[in-house]
Amino acid sequence: MKLPISWLAEYIDISDLSVQELADRITFAGIEIEGIEQVGPCFDNIVVAEVRECVDHPNSDHLHVTKVWDGENEYQVVCGAPNCRAGLITPLARIGAIVPDGKFEIKKGKLRGVESFGMLCSARELMLSGDHDGIMELDPSLKPGTPLSSLYGSSETVFDVEITWNRPDCLSIIGIAREFAAILGRPLKLPEVDFPVVEAKAADLCNVKIENSVNCPNYTARVLPHVERLPSPEFMRKRLELCGQRSIDVVVDVSNYVMLECGQPLHTFDYECVKDHTIIVRNAAEGEKIKTLDDVERTLDPAMLLITDPAGPLAVAGVMGGEGSQIRENTNSVLLESASFYAPSIKYTATKLELRTESSHRFERGVDPFLTDWASRRACHLLAKYANATVAEGVVSVDTRPAEPMRVVLRHARVNAVIGMEIPVEQQVGILTSLAFEIESQTPEATTFKVPSYRVDVDCEADLIEEIARMNGLDALPDVLPATTIVPTADDSAIRAASLCRRTLCQLGFTEIMNYSFTAPAILDAFQPSTADSRIVLPNPVSADHSVMRDSLIPQMLDIMSYNNSHGT
Repeated sequence: MKLPISWLAEYIDISDLSVQELADRITFAGIEIEGIEQVGPCFDNIVVAEVRECVDHPNSDHLHVTKVWDGENEYQVVCGAPNCRAGLITPLARIGAIVPDGKFEIKKGKLRGVESFGMLCSARELMLSGDHDGIMELDPSLKPGTPLSSLYGSSETVFDVEITWNRPDCLSIIGIAREFAAILGRPLKLPEVDFPVVEAKAADLCNVKIENSVNCPNYTARVLPHVERLPSPEFMRKRLELCGQRSIDVVVDVSNYVMLECGQPLHTFDYECVKDHTIIVRNAAEGEKIKTLDDVERTLDPAMLLITDPAGPLAVAGVMGGEGSQIRENTNSVLLESASFYAPSIKYTATKLELRTESSHRFERGVDPFLTDWASRRACHLLAKYANATVAEGVVSVDTRPAEPMRVVLRHARVNAVIGMEIPVEQQVGILTSLAFEIESQTPEATTFKVPSYRVDVDCEADLIEEIARMNGLDALPDVLPATTIVPTADDSAIRAASLCRRTLCQLGFTEIMNYSFTAPAILDAFQPSTADSRIVLPNPVSADHSVMRDSLIPQMLDIMSYNNSHGT
């Protein structure tokens, strides 16, 4: 996942920490930073300047000697651009600046015997365009001394974060900010979600029916009777781009922005294209088809969940919308979906259709089931602000989510035994409460915690112990040799026999092959398709290539031999 540091800084104060310190702190808390990238040119010490005087160089037929004003000081700068002239407003790279194109530092120098104290820059040198015919000619109304970064933005530091499959709560900017808040002991600042409403009521404008509440325990719909198709604000377009998303239009951009911000996928329908303004969440019929937004007609099966209206499918739930109700150039009213879907259902659909999206990536790992309304309100806030949207009062919601949170008991002695070091009870409890685990009851020996709804990965004591270990610092874990008991009368002949067999075969020139116990159905089908119905299928596999338990060693063995042979081994 891409994490722009400037976006992170909106939710947690990190002004006193360097980029490397941020990366180290969260890596030692168990979330790995795979890479740090600088995106875009850096304009430090490059400002708007006015050329006050421009005369020919005494020792050159093409250079000019200029007097340049940066709002505070006047500098002598030698320039060879043919369009250099008195009165021109242009970028000045002062001494110490790093010119983006070429990454060289500006130093005091002499050109043909005349001292120069800076550099007047072309658009190509500043990596703003390919134009190198002369120095940039800026708006004459610009004030000398204005930092160029205020006009064109500055370079962004972007973390490439490796989010493991069991931490879906970190698949968002706020999710990572929440981790930093716990690590640094600082408050988390959440964005605004308020917006004005009109007299019309959402309940009078749309209807929602759920026919499969197991796979869709909650569906919320808000109606925006009026939206204007304005350009997305620059900050939003830039952040989407830094995160690998393409800006489309303000309505779609807001839904993508909120998903990246908080982790809850949203979907926007053209309100007028939803027949009877009624949403129906149901399973697909056998062979039912839908043309998705990627312009591909897809055939569905009854295990797949659909968002439909009385006329037919509108979207593949949690995966991708259909083209029939997509936001168009003439869309002026919107129905906003924010829903909770059962992770294995979305994983099955995305795998079967071979259709992986940012939305399915989050849903199949597990999204906070109680985030739907907050994300919907956040999107309405942004649309009201940047698309002049009006929002109908209220929300239409069908909800079968469990009301009670998960509870887990933590035995304090067990924590120290598993981690291998002494962590005081107060510290254990402090770590978990900083991560928003709420104390329900407590004794000297154990504490019962309520698990926050966004931690869908926590359901047992071992999960709490892991939280304590990583927040205490993975680099602080001691090297402890495991204890064992020697039983002289134990019969280990079977183990010795297997070890002798392994050594003997290796000495005879054989190579041992070690594979996972699970594999892809296609590999087994190539050898024994008749066993397909009796295989053990994993309910929530890590990938499609590891989705069934093997019932023979031969397929994987030949697969490895084939791979090695094709690579010259």
